[in-house]
Amino acid sequence: LLLTGSRFPAELLDAGGCFLGVWKLFFRVRRPVPAVLAAVKRELAQQIELVLDHGIRPTHLNGHQYIELIPAIAQLLPQLFDRYRIPVARSAVEPALLGSTVLAGFGPWLWLLGQVKRYYAQRQRSRLAKLGLAFPDVLFGTVHAGRICSTRLVQKYLQACGDAQYVEIVFHPGEQFRAGAVPASGGDQRWRDPLASKRPAEIRLLVSADLVQCVAASGRRLGRLQQLSPSASEPSPLPGQPACQG
Repeated sequence: LLLTGSRFPAELLDAGGCFLGVWKLFFRVRRPVPAVLAAVKRELAQQIELVLDHGIRPTHLNGHQYIELIPAIAQLLPQLFDRYRIPVARSAVEPALLGSTVLAGFGPWLWLLGQVKRYYAQRQRSRLAKLGLAFPDVLFGTVHAGRICSTRLVQKYLQACGDAQYVEIVFHPGEQFRAGAVPASGGDQRWRDPLASKRPAEIRLLVSADLVQCVAASGRRLGRLQQLSPSASEPSPLPGQPACQG
C-alpha cells in the first residue's frame, strides 16, 4: 500500500504537491477529516484492484514506509483484508533492537525509531489476530533500509529470533542508479531515491553464496509469506463473485 504519491487530498500533500513524509503524515491524520479518510480508502482499494486487473491475486498486504501502522490508516485495513480476501499481513514487531542498532554501530536514533514502530506494530498485531489473519512470528529490518549489506546483520537477526517458526527480513535491493534513468520530460522531476546509493549492496548480498551459507548455518530455509496461510495458495474468486463449489 502506497501513500507516497501525488494523487491524494491536499491535506496529505505539502505545498508543492508531494508526499509529506511518514512523520508529518502521522500527525496530519491524527484527527482526520472523514472525507480525507474516504479518499485514502478509495486510493488503497484502487491499488489492490490494479494488481487484480493484471491477473495477480495478492497473497499479503503491507505498506510503504509502514504507513499501515498509522492508527487512522490502520482502521481502514480490516475492510480491505475482508473485501479482497487477503489472508496474510505484515506485522512489524521487531525484537532485539538494541543489538541490531546501537550495538551494531548505527546509533541511538534508529533504536528510538524502531521502538516507536514496534509499539504501533504490537497494537496492530492484536487487531490482525482478531481478524484471523496470518503473519510472520518476527520481522527484522524495520529501521535498516539500505543497511543490510553483509551477513553480519543477518546473523544477528537469525540468532535473535529464538524458536520463531516464520521470520521475515526486509531488504530494499536495487540496481545501480544511472544518470539519465529519470526521463528529461514527463513524470515527477522532483522525485529522488534516498536509497539509490545503498540498494546495490543489498542486492549483491541477496544473490551471494555468503547469504545462502548464512541461512543454511542457522538451520533455516527460505520460504514465501503465502505459506503462512493455506488459503493464500488456493485460487479464490474475485470480490463480488461467489466461490466455486465442489
